[in-house]
Amino acid sequence: MITDTQPAAISSRHVAVSKPVDIATDPVVIMFLDFDGVISTHRAYTANRGMTDRRRWIDEVATSMLMALHDRFPFKIVVSSTWRSFGQSTCSSALWLSGLSKHMHDDWCTNQSHDGQRPTEIDEWLSRNNVIDFVILDDDNFAWTGKQLSRLAKCDPFNGLTWEAFCRLENLLKEIYSDVEA
Repeated sequence: MITDTQPAAISSRHVAVSKPVDIATDPVVIMFLDFDGVISTHRAYTANRGMTDRRRWIDEVATSMLMALHDRFPFKIVVSSTWRSFGQSTCSSALWLSGLSKHMHDDWCTNQSHDGQRPTEIDEWLSRNNVIDFVILDDDNFAWTGKQLSRLAKCDPFNGLTWEAFCRLENLLKEIYSDVEA
């Protein structure tokens, strides 16, 4: 269920930061965003026939849903997708229309790990940035850790961000924000 409640200021959730963080200006929740099978879908590619670049694949409904969720539960985006190999400009461009590009984290993507596994890449990014609050949007069945599985909103590989995955993501963010306010 979607409500209009918005958390006010919260205390810091970054391990290395000692001052309070204003969630409106410094979101501390990270969203690890896969593109293919999440916001880049066969459905969008079919519907966006007039586009000739990579943005043809971007599902504007999915990105708009994420922006609506961001308006209630601010987060910073970290690209965990193989799209990171296209560079920051391409990833930002894919998120621009919905307004999500302005919410990319300064350390905007995970690094390619030695084992090529997204769970390892996410753990490395979290450790590098001293962040503890995160959610994951992905469509793949990686060997997720228990903590990662508990923060995963699994998407449909062909249809991307479904209503079910959106509701799971919303509930995860509500849980994180309620823990922070407690």
